[in-house]
Amino acid sequence: MVTVSVLVPAYNAQSTLRETVESVLKQTHRDLEVIIVNDGSKDATLEVANELAREDARVRVIDQPNAGVGAARNRALASATGRYVAVIDSDDLWVEDKLEAQLALAGERVVVIGGVRRFRTEAGNRVWGMETLPPAFRPDVPAWLNVALLPSTSMVLINTMLAPRACVEQVKGWNEQLRTAEDWDLWLRLACHCTFRFIERPLQMYRKHSASLTADKSPAWGVERHIEILRAFAADGSGIPRSHITRATIVRLLEGAAVATWSHDTKVAVSALLRAAAHPQAWTMAGFYRQTAQTVLDSCRFYVDSSRMRAPL
Repeated sequence: MVTVSVLVPAYNAQSTLRETVESVLKQTHRDLEVIIVNDGSKDATLEVANELAREDARVRVIDQPNAGVGAARNRALASATGRYVAVIDSDDLWVEDKLEAQLALAGERVVVIGGVRRFRTEAGNRVWGMETLPPAFRPDVPAWLNVALLPSTSMVLINTMLAPRACVEQVKGWNEQLRTAEDWDLWLRLACHCTFRFIERPLQMYRKHSASLTADKSPAWGVERHIEILRAFAADGSGIPRSHITRATIVRLLEGAAVATWSHDTKVAVSALLRAAAHPQAWTMAGFYRQTAQTVLDSCRFYVDSSRMRAPL
């Protein structure tokens, strides 16, 4: 048994996989295993993975037909031997002491989260973007609700997690039916059983590129995926209070309305606002009126801007 099993799902990642895995192998904490799952890639990803395994005995490779990132992570999880598990996508990078810093805070039923820094590659050079640090959890709010109320910009932080393998196995890993937001779904289920600790600095570099799964999706698409996950919590007997699920649903709809406004999709923004307002609980929530008014004002600003003129609904 090693201390940490690192799960690496890889699909058509021949150009980035080596750099990703090398950032893991260079960790100051060296007692780890790297499990790469080639998820039916159509390029040379499997060849790159096998080369890495030949170069370092800590790397193992599993090859499977394409089944999605959730299934690939679950396949790696089933093969893991570590006390803890961590995940990294096949195009992201870790800072060298990522695991060492997290293990200092780790424990039974403790999930440790760090920050991320976004980057993209242009002409072979890294261009650095926004930095996101872990959110401040309210001590008077249950862990599940703290996670459920996070803005979408914080959801990428799930990729920085270090969690006890027993806890991830207890919640049955990733939902393989989800093709996006599967990380947020897992985080919510872990929050039913675990506490969270945070490191207030970036531990992972998150690559932004046009091939991102959600790059060509509308704001409405992302909102609907989150609401579907919340509905599942309402139906599966998880014990989460209905008021918490409703509150999280309203927050997701308000955020979706704001994102749609800035994407100049007035129809989606109005629909999301109306759906949020249809919940009586919304009218008792602090910030509901302010956020709704701000979204409406932003919509008006875009409408009167002649360069963004749209026909009214």
